[in-house]
Amino acid sequence: MNAFLQRETYSQALEGVRGSLFTKVGQETAAAVVPAVEREVVYAEYAFEERMVAQEFGAAVWDRKIAEELSRFNKLANIRLDCSDIASSFNQTFNGGYIMEITPKTGRWLNGIEYGAKSSFQYHQVFVKGKYVYDPMYSSSPIKTSDFIKAYQSMNPTGIKILRH
Repeated sequence: MNAFLQRETYSQALEGVRGSLFTKVGQETAAAVVPAVEREVVYAEYAFEERMVAQEFGAAVWDRKIAEELSRFNKLANIRLDCSDIASSFNQTFNGGYIMEITPKTGRWLNGIEYGAKSSFQYHQVFVKGKYVYDPMYSSSPIKTSDFIKAYQSMNPTGIKILRH
């Protein structure tokens, strides 16, 4: 187990597992086992990288529970839910964050993304915790706040205003 944890990435650790499977069991058995292990790579890579960064910087990259809720909301893609309802729900459910509101600097309409499609809003509210924005309308994964703001700035060349609630 210690050898596994000392590898730099989960993928390197998986290569070690794959190599030991091929040397200790028949190729037919290994061929059945490796795909089952690889199905978990996405989740395990995320957890492994999160742990490594947390060890390096002393804090988790993003909140796993909020990320799971973000993904759930994104999959529902409920266009009847307003961004402010989603942000408020996240803010009430998860401690330690805040609501960020983006409005156009000039004019009435803000360009943005709503479940993969370009859209216009009068404002947009998102939940922020730590250095990450949790906005299921924008993405199924957390995004760095600075990257999120840059994306909205590029979609709105006349400028944006940001308020913290």
